[in-house]
Amino acid sequence: MSIPVFRPSIKRKDMDSVLSCMVSDQLWPGQQNEELITALLELLDADGGAALREPVTAYKAVFHALSLEDRPKVALSVLSSVSLYRAICESGLEPVFLDVDQGSGLVEEQVLKDLSQDPSIGALIVNTPLGFVPSYEVLRDLSIPIIEDISQGIGGRYTDDVPVGGIGDFIMVGMEPEDVITAGGGMVVLSRDKKQTKALTDAVSDLPQELYLSDMSAALGRTQVKELKGFIEKRRELFETYIRASMRSHHSTLHQPGESLYVPYGFPVVVRGGMNEPIQYARKKGVETQPAYLHSIYQFLAEKEVLSEEEKEALPRKFPGASALQLSTLLFPLYPALTGKEFEIIQKVLVTLP
Repeated sequence: MSIPVFRPSIKRKDMDSVLSCMVSDQLWPGQQNEELITALLELLDADGGAALREPVTAYKAVFHALSLEDRPKVALSVLSSVSLYRAICESGLEPVFLDVDQGSGLVEEQVLKDLSQDPSIGALIVNTPLGFVPSYEVLRDLSIPIIEDISQGIGGRYTDDVPVGGIGDFIMVGMEPEDVITAGGGMVVLSRDKKQTKALTDAVSDLPQELYLSDMSAALGRTQVKELKGFIEKRRELFETYIRASMRSHHSTLHQPGESLYVPYGFPVVVRGGMNEPIQYARKKGVETQPAYLHSIYQFLAEKEVLSEEEKEALPRKFPGASALQLSTLLFPLYPALTGKEFEIIQKVLVTLP
């Protein structure tokens, strides 16, 4: 059986919490939902929140809370998940796509600085792609609301004093199976202060019960929040060994700029040439890989019938950094649940990757 790209770090004691919830007959959103929110509020020093069943609903609630009617543009990385593009469009807003640095996958710092000069930008979605952390100094000086998506970077730090999740007006914590913390699905939205908490509460007040995260899912997520520090330490150990292995190959990887502390979400390999041969080679050796920016907005624009052929041909010129990474970056398995044998197999594949 092949080693999957993602495997949730769920332990038996995590399932005990879920089973306790099941036998209590309390499966709908209730106490466990609230305790998950509280655990994240304490971790990130935020004020309020809501745990919802899926990311698009969560983002639409935040857009509503920000009242973006007069400034209807939302800026975000063109390598962000296409689900964010959907949420923006369904909210009647206009996306503004930003290119990324080819060495890290983060939005270029000068591009971020220039956003403050555009009065039509109502919000910026800042993410932590593959666990890499953007510049705190640049974000701190922006004069527009920040939606901070830390689904792949929770546990990282901008500085010794500021955690990832410590700068946004609203903070998005994904709970999907491939996220650092999983509840089997869903997303928790956190608000920074009381004014934003009131706006968020108003935005979600009319949502039906089935759009909130169930207690059974929340129970799983809450136990994972408690184990986060250990998860991150294990990921860093694996990452450092992978780095040494990859240095013996003719491929490269991405790097965290500056002094921020990133979270090894997966292990990205920037391959020379096409990705098909390395994917097939790894699979023959029993290791599954996938494009690191699978289901990105850039991929969607390039493949679907939303742009003219002329506009599609212009994408690599308009977004050179994103285009290069979209076509050359593979993600290898990296998570605490890897066995020792699986870890050795992946190291060997990294060294010998064609």
